[in-house]
Amino acid sequence: MNAAARGAEGRPVSTQALLAVDNLCTSFFTDDGEVRSVDGVSLCLERGEVLGLVGESGSGKSVMGLSLMGLVDSPGRIVGGSIRLDGVELVGAPEHELRRLRGPRIGMIFQDPLMSLNPVLRIETTLIETLMAHESINHADAHRRALAALADVGIPSPAQRMRGYPHEMSGGMRQRVAIAAALLPGPQLLIADEPTTALDVTIQSQILHLLQNLVAARGLALIMVSHDLSVVASLADRVAVMYAGRIVESGPVRRILSQPAHPYTRGLIRSAPVMSEPGTPLPQIRGVPPSPLARPAGCAFAPRCDRASARCTAMPALQEVHAGHAVRCWHPHPRTGAPGEVA
Repeated sequence: MNAAARGAEGRPVSTQALLAVDNLCTSFFTDDGEVRSVDGVSLCLERGEVLGLVGESGSGKSVMGLSLMGLVDSPGRIVGGSIRLDGVELVGAPEHELRRLRGPRIGMIFQDPLMSLNPVLRIETTLIETLMAHESINHADAHRRALAALADVGIPSPAQRMRGYPHEMSGGMRQRVAIAAALLPGPQLLIADEPTTALDVTIQSQILHLLQNLVAARGLALIMVSHDLSVVASLADRVAVMYAGRIVESGPVRRILSQPAHPYTRGLIRSAPVMSEPGTPLPQIRGVPPSPLARPAGCAFAPRCDRASARCTAMPALQEVHAGHAVRCWHPHPRTGAPGEVA
């Protein structure tokens, strides 16, 4: 895979990739001014590949997912850039064309299945109508495929569950139903927006294992949106770290987690409980993310960074520091080592 296909922002994007995003910008227009939630993001994703999109709340990762789906509502809109799905340009496409692509080509799993599943509809109605909206299929065949879909995502007694309502299920069961609904039309690309956040650790592990198996079995491309690096580590092939609407580091997940170059990425990893000794305070990234209405000139992370200098008032480019590993920083950590070490 070439460097472009690895999602280095600002580089030419691969024409062979399933998903090719180039310099995407999404803004929200408020009474106080323009909020640039996604600010010049470029990435590529191949078939069968899993990309982890990581960052704090407000970093732009969820808006990125909604932008790919064409689901950014007023007062927000995509103001620049390109999204090509299997060669088809999505930016500027009419709504009827986007509706035709959602489901059969690109699907999304949302953080809260209670928000994505209609509470007054039986599970069978939701799944059957989802399928019939995208295919010319009779009710009996749609029912059969919906039943099989529930079985595929590990729901016991699927025939009984088909007749139930979302509120009658546990959070893990509802998320499995949401996954089944997203997969029924047979998408090539699946976007999972924090799909395990509201679940306990045991159920979270089951959902991640399920997604991993589905990606492998169906050859899906998956974008896993998460604030939790441990979730990404268990599932993704590559990771892109977002801060203040931009990708600040991207590369193979094992390299990013073991040898992070950007101070922000290193801070995220060090603040994870798994990286600290039991009974010791968790290291924290000092300060808070900048207001989206008043981001500093140059590197947005500079006010929180111990390595910042006067040079950081200019915006650094995303540059490769290793094959497939790119970082947006004037002062990246120069040596390899454990994430807990400070260079």
